[in-house]
Amino acid sequence: MRDSLSLQRAVAQLRRGADQHARALPGVRRLRFFERAEIKDALAYLRLIANRDDDASFERIVNLPPRGIGARSVDAIREAARGAGSSLWRAAGALCAAAADGTASVSEPSVGRSAGALRLFLQLIERLGSAMENLPLYEQVDHVIQHSG
Repeated sequence: MRDSLSLQRAVAQLRRGADQHARALPGVRRLRFFERAEIKDALAYLRLIANRDDDASFERIVNLPPRGIGARSVDAIREAARGAGSSLWRAAGALCAAAADGTASVSEPSVGRSAGALRLFLQLIERLGSAMENLPLYEQVDHVIQHSG
């Protein structure tokens, strides 16, 4: 709880500082702290680690940094998730398992050549989740930034 409050206080101070700098330069559009892509990406990693069924976070980071998981593979994951009524995370795991077992049928969506890259991504999220289990929040953020690629 104390770590969460410390992080909230630090974020509030960063926001105030960013707002003061933006006011010092009128006419210059500055990105606010949480609008920056790298902040959104780090938060997406943290959200997916905390909740594997967060489809928006999955889609944002599945190929970030580039891993060789293309748009067709992401479309196949979406189609499989829709068909099974599950999250993208669960569908990706099922497609990887089917690709590894050789049990994927022609009529089902397939991730094709990116199955290995997708499997590595799923393993990365699992490893990050395990490594961060007992860390304070500020160390979790640092760990994700350092180890997510």
